[in-house]
Amino acid sequence: MKSNILKSVCVFRCILLVLLLCSPLLSKGLDSLVLDQKGRRYRAPLYLKVLSAYDGKLYFETEGVKPTSTSPLYKGVIRLSSPKTYTLRFLYEDPMGEDKYFGPFVYVLTPPEGFSENLPEPSLPAGIYDSVLVISFKPIKNAAIYYALNDSTKMKKYRSQQLILDTTTILYYKAVYDSLSTDIFSERYEILLEPPRVMLTTRLRKFNFIPKIGIKLIKANQAFYSLDPLAPYSSFQPVTNFIRLQEGRHLLRLYATNIAGMVSQEFRDYITVDATPPEVKYYVDINKREARLQMSEKGSVYFTTDGRLPDLKSKKYVKPISLPQNGVVPISFFAVDTMGNESPISGFRASADIYPPDVTVTPKEGAFTIPVKVKFACSEPCAIRYSLDGGSPHQSTRSLNEPPMHLLIQKEGKNSLKFFAKDEAGNESSVFTRQFTIDTRPPDVKYKVKTLASSSQLFPEFETNEPADIYYTINGPTPTLKSQRFEEGLSVQPKSRFMFIAVDKLGNTTKPQLLKDILAPPIQVTPPGGIYNMALKVSLKSPEGKPVEWKCKWNEENLDGGVFRRFTDPVLLNRSGVYILAYRLAGKEKEGNLSEQMYIIDREIPRVVPVIQKGDKDSAVNLLFEVSEPVKIIYTIDGSSPRTPDALSAGSMRRDEEILIKIRRKGRIVFKYYAEDGAGNQTPVYELDIFSPHVTLQPPPGVYHNIISVELQSQTGNIIYYSEDSVSLSLKSPVYSRPLIVKEPKTIWFFAVSMTGFAGPKQKARYRINLSPEPQFSVSGGKVMAGRAVILDAGLSSDDDTPNDKMLYRWDIDGDGRFDTQFSLASRFTTRFATQGLHEVVLEVQDSSGLSAQLRKPLKVFKSCPDDMLSVFGEENSFCIERYEWAETGVEGPRVMVNWAEASMLCRSKGRRLCRLDEWQSACKGDRSFIYSYGDRYMPNKCNTTSESAYTPGMRPQCTSPEGVRDMVGNVWEWVDGYQGGYHVVTGGSYLQGEAASCTLTFPSPIVLKEKNIGFRCCE
Repeated sequence: MKSNILKSVCVFRCILLVLLLCSPLLSKGLDSLVLDQKGRRYRAPLYLKVLSAYDGKLYFETEGVKPTSTSPLYKGVIRLSSPKTYTLRFLYEDPMGEDKYFGPFVYVLTPPEGFSENLPEPSLPAGIYDSVLVISFKPIKNAAIYYALNDSTKMKKYRSQQLILDTTTILYYKAVYDSLSTDIFSERYEILLEPPRVMLTTRLRKFNFIPKIGIKLIKANQAFYSLDPLAPYSSFQPVTNFIRLQEGRHLLRLYATNIAGMVSQEFRDYITVDATPPEVKYYVDINKREARLQMSEKGSVYFTTDGRLPDLKSKKYVKPISLPQNGVVPISFFAVDTMGNESPISGFRASADIYPPDVTVTPKEGAFTIPVKVKFACSEPCAIRYSLDGGSPHQSTRSLNEPPMHLLIQKEGKNSLKFFAKDEAGNESSVFTRQFTIDTRPPDVKYKVKTLASSSQLFPEFETNEPADIYYTINGPTPTLKSQRFEEGLSVQPKSRFMFIAVDKLGNTTKPQLLKDILAPPIQVTPPGGIYNMALKVSLKSPEGKPVEWKCKWNEENLDGGVFRRFTDPVLLNRSGVYILAYRLAGKEKEGNLSEQMYIIDREIPRVVPVIQKGDKDSAVNLLFEVSEPVKIIYTIDGSSPRTPDALSAGSMRRDEEILIKIRRKGRIVFKYYAEDGAGNQTPVYELDIFSPHVTLQPPPGVYHNIISVELQSQTGNIIYYSEDSVSLSLKSPVYSRPLIVKEPKTIWFFAVSMTGFAGPKQKARYRINLSPEPQFSVSGGKVMAGRAVILDAGLSSDDDTPNDKMLYRWDIDGDGRFDTQFSLASRFTTRFATQGLHEVVLEVQDSSGLSAQLRKPLKVFKSCPDDMLSVFGEENSFCIERYEWAETGVEGPRVMVNWAEASMLCRSKGRRLCRLDEWQSACKGDRSFIYSYGDRYMPNKCNTTSESAYTPGMRPQCTSPEGVRDMVGNVWEWVDGYQGGYHVVTGGSYLQGEAASCTLTFPSPIVLKEKNIGFRCCE
């Protein structure tokens, strides 16, 4: 029994806490009901008023029964007249439709002193009535009733007669017993026998402005209106002050009501509102030489043709206006509609002239070294509209209106002049375009000096911003227009005195310049540019020992950001493609002294597909080789090796096309061949039986650095049988139908059978796949802490052909694109991160064949924390959070009964702060975003969520988050620094929440709230 009572108490406390926490969320309404007279004994009659403020409806009952929405509605006062006991109950219905009950309120009414019977009461209550009333009083034993109508001083004794009321009347009455008399009571009866009426205050029914329609009420208190001819009365709108009508013709419907609820007859009338001035359109009929005006509605148009403004005394338009054959007639007009609305005065210039003017321009166009004045001339008075920016001229562009029409063009460069002429009649000529080039400046010249690996000569190159000729002298006088003109490919001896000038097409000439870079010795490049089939390390050296800087492009892609770098180590070129290596002496910011070398790294074996075609009369065979790049085919037809000086060749290194070889049948033909590209890459030697079914492979056998798709090809109609890594090849082997995917070393056996059933020789092809290495690294020591040494271990990296101890490693620990270490055999690297946060670490691994690959991995660097705190990584940064909920020394359980401000001050006293909501949830959910601190499935025994009180923090080790923080779910709510709906927030739940307690549970709470199940913890 005792345990049940304790449970009931706990449940009551839970309900009380929830109500307290939810109180800010309750909608505004009637919280408590207050009457002006408290419940106790009173003399009859008693008038009660409700003092509470409320927005909804209030119903009541006086006999103790539960009120409903059909009970009497409170309208300002409740009258308790008879002496007896009244039990009042109230029903409050708020605007949201929710119900709330109040009461009971008990009132004991006794008769006035000396009266033992009921007080007098008329048979009908006071109110508003729409008919004649008959009122009587019930006799009172041992008492006389006196009454008066409208005058309380003329009271007379009531003798059981009926009182007839046919107009608004105040009934006064009292009771007399012996010498005792009650107070004089009064009741007001509103008698409304005539129906209400409504009418408009204006006689107008047409308006040329937006009107405010007023109404007049006769024996009415409210009017309603609608503009819908079919609308029911229930949808009419109340008239508050006046009715505002918009444009159009409206059917205005009105009715009125009085306080008795009587409805008037409906008022109907049409109201027309036209406040829009009329519109007038005009057009000119060239053939009939007349101008016409057309009005948008009924009314009159007034016009003038002499330039004066029209008025109501001007001519009224009744027929088209005649126009002369030549010249322009100015027509001004305005319109007046039947409502009196006047349009603005408008006008236009009318003409029967349909021919555009002729226009000439001097000079026509060209290039000039000084600003040029362009002159325009028209065959008749006109205006010139023009643009100089290449855009089409229109009415809003600049114009020349009066002679002389001159335009000065002085903008440097190309000026595209577009113009047209417009006469007074509005006729426009075509748009003309003239090009004027103003060039007053000599050309800008940039130069660089290139070197070739095979020559000690220097090759100057010039680049100008416009077409220009370069004139030069070598070890001679200052160059002039009579000096040698520069031709591309000119070579110059180092340390020569090379002077030049640049002259554009208009004769603008630069000052003589000395190409100083030829005086400087060339930079030595090892190896020189060319085509290679291997990875290269290129060295740069200045003969005088000066520092050199370089930048490089690979397949048009800038390496290292496309900026010059100081040369210290050889430049590694290890990927297939085209490299452009640019280099110069350090400190040369201009384009001078810039040299380039082109390297082509081609490590791929050329693809060659032979196609056998019949020759004339089967006496010859045409071998057509489809090639992927320019190659040479080296071959023999007698079965000997083609790798001898006597072998034949076909093809060219300069053209990328098909290669045709004709073979005539002469005895036994054994065709052997291989292909070689410009980089020296060679295919294996193939033997092709050209007079039997033959199979070719694309790509050919060899070593590849990526996964490949192998196609087996033969003449049309041949069937290819194949087997992978097996010599058991026969007609029962699989028939080739789609490419074979080769991911690892593999041998393919195959042969072909012709349509006549002749089987070709069995062949095999071996493929070896050498893929790029797969970089991977781990971090030793668990969490990476800012300022502490950490070991980055790349030992997890792998490569199919190179063991880990033979691979090269280098690191970029700040993700800035520049590696912080050089390539080395050490797979482990020790470093420190100075700041906490998210750092991007880049590892690049290179295998023994020069192939390399990179891995970018974000690394979380945690903040170093005190011993009683744990370091946790949030969305972007790390922070420290206390391992346990705040608890006082020597006190069991966490610190509770503390509001938000007190919790914040306690954290500040230790140099810390309340945790932000996102920080608190990150520490609770961990990287896997758990629902509960221990996982996604609720387990009642893990945390304190179903008990009667909080326990000492840390008592349940299983209630630990992935970050190592204890008791984040349950035990007690925890204050955090966050807002929800304008209130501070508690989170995590307490020992009362059960399954609802989680990492995401929050509740808005007043800042002053203190409860036994609310605590906190701190962060920094």
